[in-house]
Amino acid sequence: MSEGKNEKSTDLSTKLGNLAPRVREMLASPENEVFEQGIEFLRSHDASTEDILEFIGLGLDTVYIPKGKFSFQDKIRTLVGDFWMWRTPITEAQWAAVMPHWENANPSSDLPQARVSWDDIQVFLERLNIILAEDGMVADLPHEVEWEYAARAGQNFKYSGSNDPDEVAWYGANSGGRTHPVAQKKPNGWGLYDMSGNVWEWCKNVYHEEVEKVIEDFKAMIRT
Repeated sequence: MSEGKNEKSTDLSTKLGNLAPRVREMLASPENEVFEQGIEFLRSHDASTEDILEFIGLGLDTVYIPKGKFSFQDKIRTLVGDFWMWRTPITEAQWAAVMPHWENANPSSDLPQARVSWDDIQVFLERLNIILAEDGMVADLPHEVEWEYAARAGQNFKYSGSNDPDEVAWYGANSGGRTHPVAQKKPNGWGLYDMSGNVWEWCKNVYHEEVEKVIEDFKAMIRT
């Protein structure tokens, strides 16, 4: 995090004065309605989206994924539109910034956030989107097709970024049976880390064994 961003966060806290602890209490509520009231209060004090993200301790560390075609599971040639994707799996610290009420929330950990369900992630996204809505941005899970497209990054490797798993992934043979801090291995061609190994990653769509059904589902969901 840059020094300038820290100054912005400090400025917002200073502007709020004695109200800052109360606002943080609202943002830490498990009730999204209370969380939204806290965000609206910050907006009423001229806080930008960037200010709010800094206030809660979350940076948007995303990578641009360009539009292109690829063969999904090496079977069906598919067109994928451009989108932005988080550079790493969401860390425990990033999760805690949005979900401070979460049991065992760890605001200083670079480990990937594990042991969360698909439904848990929908709550995380709903809260994050309350912040992003002002700027017309929407956060969502990637569709399985988008995830594979981003993992391949226009390259032809067995794993995301390399044919050697030790270069790009933590897995059974090198992990010691535990997760590791994100971005410790080599990224793929688009700068994404840990797309192979470390933790399982959720996607937006329902699982289908048949490739054709996955593509049908993706086409029905095409982002505008």
